[in-house]
Amino acid sequence: TVADDDNYIGDVGVDENVTVDKAQLAVTTTIHKADHTVVANNGHVALGSVVHDNADVTGGVAGFPIPAISFTLNAAPVANDSTEAPFDATSVASAALAAGNYTYNASVASDDNYNGATSDPEPFVVDKAQLSVSTKVHNTTHVDITNTTVQPGAIVHDTATLAGGVNGFALPAV
Repeated sequence: TVADDDNYIGDVGVDENVTVDKAQLAVTTTIHKADHTVVANNGHVALGSVVHDNADVTGGVAGFPIPAISFTLNAAPVANDSTEAPFDATSVASAALAAGNYTYNASVASDDNYNGATSDPEPFVVDKAQLSVSTKVHNTTHVDITNTTVQPGAIVHDTATLAGGVNGFALPAV
């Protein structure tokens, strides 16, 4: 707007509408084992492994805070923990995981300034543990029988020792 004065007639300019678009965020993630080694996409971890997810968000604009970041494990919500540097968010650690297939995802919310995003799925596999069994044949006085030949009528029994179990996971019947 220009005001009138002794020499000029003022004028009002045409409105110029300006739209500020929301910034598009992107989120990427990295799974870590309890010892902070990275679990590769489609990677394998041992039975009983404890893992957590980390998220990096890009697309933020200086002066405008990034909205909330959240995690899921097999589509179930997972709480956030203290953030590990250099990440923008870290999930709480899982319990000791049973054998099977798992997938983490992370999401960053939308708000007045940003369009949110969800990470690509991060699948990984918890492998079954390998068990081993060893046996010993004993006579009635518990002396090991080292050959497979015994006298007719001999009374023997067998013992089995199972190895390779993982703490917290029951062993199958022997």
